[in-house]
Amino acid sequence: MSDAARAMLCEHANEVPLGCPCAPGCYCKTRTCAPGGLYAHQNARPEPSSEAVRFAVRPMRASDHPRLYSDFLRSYRESDHTECIPNTPFFDVHKQEFAAVLALFTVLVAHPEGEDDEIAGWMAHKGRTVAWIYVKKVPWRGMGVCRLLMEEAGFLPGRPLAALYASSWALRRARHAGYPVTMCSHGEAMRLLWGAG
Repeated sequence: MSDAARAMLCEHANEVPLGCPCAPGCYCKTRTCAPGGLYAHQNARPEPSSEAVRFAVRPMRASDHPRLYSDFLRSYRESDHTECIPNTPFFDVHKQEFAAVLALFTVLVAHPEGEDDEIAGWMAHKGRTVAWIYVKKVPWRGMGVCRLLMEEAGFLPGRPLAALYASSWALRRARHAGYPVTMCSHGEAMRLLWGAG
């Protein structure tokens, strides 16, 4: 571990919060010494409310475009499938490709009932191919938004589908949920984005 990394972590990193001598709210107590260690906060779920949130699905609107671009580019940039691509070519290429997705794919938007401007998640698909599916981490993940979008688009567990873009994490989650998903070949991706079909 480098000296810079050591300076960011206390000597008792990854202990339980009760044993952390730092002040409440410190980085150690909330991240490194929290139960589960440094990355436990990434898997934290919001406390369920006493009143279940119901969701509805609507088609994408032009006013959704900026949010969808942001969600896709930010979340795909974090994917392990793109980690070796420098930022400039990544954003140049994927902005153009995502414009094709928005123009050529069916895009569904999930929102809490009665709040159709609040985007909880969205999905772009064409035939049996999912370009991208996104659910806002807080507070909507773990509340059935992804499953609702998949069902609304006609994707049922057990039926094969392809992914245009993905991360290893998303592919594992989909397969664990019963969706036999494979990545599109480069040729198929080009046909979907730029050719007929």
